[in-house]
Amino acid sequence: MTIMTSKKFLPWAVVIAGLAIGLITLYTPSTGLALLAIALIAVGLIAMAVLRKSTSVTSMMPVYLLVAFSAALLSSGCTWTVKIPMAPQVPNMDVKDPIAIEAALLIPEKTKNYVYTGKPESFTGGGRPHEFPLGEALETSSIKTFSQVFKKVTLVRTPGESKNFKAVIEPEIREFHFEYDQLSYGGFAVAVLSKITVKVTLTSGETKVYEKILESPQQKKGPWVIKTDYEYLTGESASDALIYTLKEIALEMSRDPVVRRLASP
Repeated sequence: MTIMTSKKFLPWAVVIAGLAIGLITLYTPSTGLALLAIALIAVGLIAMAVLRKSTSVTSMMPVYLLVAFSAALLSSGCTWTVKIPMAPQVPNMDVKDPIAIEAALLIPEKTKNYVYTGKPESFTGGGRPHEFPLGEALETSSIKTFSQVFKKVTLVRTPGESKNFKAVIEPEIREFHFEYDQLSYGGFAVAVLSKITVKVTLTSGETKVYEKILESPQQKKGPWVIKTDYEYLTGESASDALIYTLKEIALEMSRDPVVRRLASP
């Protein structure tokens, strides 16, 4: 009797363990256990199906409810938002001959306050929205980046404030994508991948002197097996993508002959 009872409850224990691990994977990518969760749920449900041959339809109702509940839970969203810290570190670009003019860096309040809110493009971590303060990171990175291209860069908020400058730089974020990758690590480790598209326009008066739209390659951080503060690596990944685009655009701008002629008397 004890053995039969154990056989009945063991599949339940396996499925419940798989669901618990699956929820951890869905709502936090701190642990790489996605494939283990799927395997446990599958094994448990198969075992239940086998035992069903000697079980009445009525007594199997909890199994059907468990499957329905599991599907609803795993596909549902979560309002608990992950706040991603971003602290981009702009490297020395070694620009030998900065352009000898003062440029305005036009970043309106709306751009500065832009916060990307969205879920990763992956099952892992896909149950919780993430917030990236991309506007603040764009402002900080742009000041440090373009200050290496021009003799001086002054931050302004409105086009009116920029009228007295010979050059006006306006960066903006066009697209942002991120995901947590477990498949590459057999489901037992996680890495984060981010990429971003940035547009930078340089004007002089009413004339558009330079414009560039650039998408970064995917920037990876990790992998990790267990990491409770994974959001810091997620922020570093996003920061690296942002810095890549701004750095490449700034270096191209510094070599552009039309841009350099702005420094001519």
